[in-house]
Amino acid sequence: MKGHYKSVDEAEDEYGLSVDSYLGEQNVLNEEEKELQSSSDVLNAIDHLGRSQLVDMIFKAFSRVIDKNNLLLTLLTQISFREHLKDLIVALHPHLHEQDQRRLLNKWFLQQATEVGIDSNLADFATLSLEAMLMLQRNDKPNLVYKWCSCLYNDEGKPSLDLNRMPLGMLQYIIEFFSCTHVAQVCTIICMNGC
Repeated sequence: MKGHYKSVDEAEDEYGLSVDSYLGEQNVLNEEEKELQSSSDVLNAIDHLGRSQLVDMIFKAFSRVIDKNNLLLTLLTQISFREHLKDLIVALHPHLHEQDQRRLLNKWFLQQATEVGIDSNLADFATLSLEAMLMLQRNDKPNLVYKWCSCLYNDEGKPSLDLNRMPLGMLQYIIEFFSCTHVAQVCTIICMNGC
């Protein structure tokens, strides 16, 4: 058979082994698509399909579904797909536009922060911390963002410096002072720390 046909698809079409043949469709131009009589016919036909035929059928069926988002959510939350969900997310991530990747990163970080009980505004912390670390790196400075986090929560699960004594008060004042976006915030910080 190898010498008679250019491809497996061509041989499948000739012998009626294509997806269209199994689904009861004819490869005649301008003929309307025929629908199978019952779901059991469809399931029986699917049982006889090969791997590439199944893939073709899934693509064709998916293109006809109107509400693709709900279908994908339903499929991906089924028990058989849950074990593959992480791998799918990792595989799909590079295909997203960079702006969508960052938006998703912020959303996931905020959701995780909310779930652990953090109630401060962290809407853009994930991308803000990345940009801050990148800025330090570009200026040949150590990664102070990471180091500051490790001062507040070390390998033992506790802070490396006392949260109720110096130098935390001084560091807090400096960080709050330089992160002010309006002069009124500076006055508030000064008054809070001893007018």
